[in-house]
Order: sequence, then structure tokens, then C-alpha cells
Amino acid sequence: MAQPTLVRGSTGSAVETLQTKLNKLGARPKLEVDGIFGPLTDGEVKKFQKRLKPPLKPDGKVGTDTWAAIEFELKGGKKPDLKIPDWLSPKELIRYRDSDRKQAKLIQKSIQNAGTAAAAFGNTCKSEESGLVTTMKGSEAMWKKVFALQASSEKLVSEFDAGAFRDPARVKVIQSKIDQILGKIEALTAEYPGIERFAAHKDAVKSALEKIRKFKLI
Repeated sequence: MAQPTLVRGSTGSAVETLQTKLNKLGARPKLEVDGIFGPLTDGEVKKFQKRLKPPLKPDGKVGTDTWAAIEFELKGGKKPDLKIPDWLSPKELIRYRDSDRKQAKLIQKSIQNAGTAAAAFGNTCKSEESGLVTTMKGSEAMWKKVFALQASSEKLVSEFDAGAFRDPARVKVIQSKIDQILGKIEALTAEYPGIERFAAHKDAVKSALEKIRKFKLI
């Protein structure tokens, strides 16, 4: 059952529960379990919120996030060290995509020049150019999907890192979304088997996301 939100001035059994848990987490001086959310309890809550990594806003308010953090700490939970590989950074993706665009345009120009220089090969060059345009469109579609995966992956990792890892309900939602992303990664590499830059690093990305997908509180 979810615990109620508590603030300074609150009283009752939920406050007693809070004081007991704070004592187990090393409150100094040890709090009297009297069910009264007074200045000492308020101070311990703020100290607890502040020392967390990442910290919570030290406002003394014991809501969903603070309750989840208390339970996480009591269970000795540890957040996995997460990092999406540098190759998936926006700047790198843009550089790779622009490199593909530049190379495609150079080839296109060469084909056009060849067609102009040798009229006899004009139809062949037009055919080659048409095929290249189709390839370029496919490349753009591929990069659009890679950028989408990039954004989705970073958003989930940031949410997890920011404190969601302490809340089992939020972790479950994030893990469900990661299952979807991992499926899209496999689908993308199957659809575009020639994208070596993406395929070569797919396992590194999957490894980072799998840490969250398999994360469990001990």
C-alpha cells in the first residue's frame, strides 16, 4: 500500500514508520518514534534527500520519490553504471549522416557529368542516377530511424539515472519501453544490413540498455 505524503506538522502511524526507517538509515541524533513530524524529523528528511546520488530536492516533503528512495536505500540497492556509447552521440550521428550525403552527391555529380560527356551512355547514366536517388532516400530514412532510436535511448537512460531506478513501478515502465527499443534496433539492422557503422556498435548499445532491462532491486 502506498504511503501518504508527509510534511512538517504531519502526525500518525505513517510518521512513526518514517522515523523508524530514518533511524535504520543512520539518523543522528536518533529520532524519537513519536509519530510527530517535527523539526528533527524534518531535518533528517532534508539531509537524506540531499545526500542521495542523484539528490532529491531537500524540501523535507516525503512524497512518492522520497519514500521510494528510502526503501531503495534500506534494501541496499545500487544503480548500475550506465553510458550510451559515444558513437551514438548526436554530433557523431550527424557527421556520419552528412558524410553519406556528401559521398552520394559526389557520385551523383560524376554520373551526371558522364552522361553529359558521352551522349551514348546517357540512358545508362540516367538509370544509375535514378538508382542512386532511390538509395539516397533509403539512407535518409535509415538515418531518421537511427536518430529516433538515439533520442529514445537517451531519454530512458536520463530518466533512469535521474532517480527512477529507485521506484519499482517506474523501472517497470522503463524496462517495457526498452524492450520496444531493442526490438527496433534488431529490425533496423535487418532492414539495412549494409549500415556497418550502426550494426558494428549495436551490441554495445544493447549492452547499455540491457543493464536497465535486467535491473532488479536486491
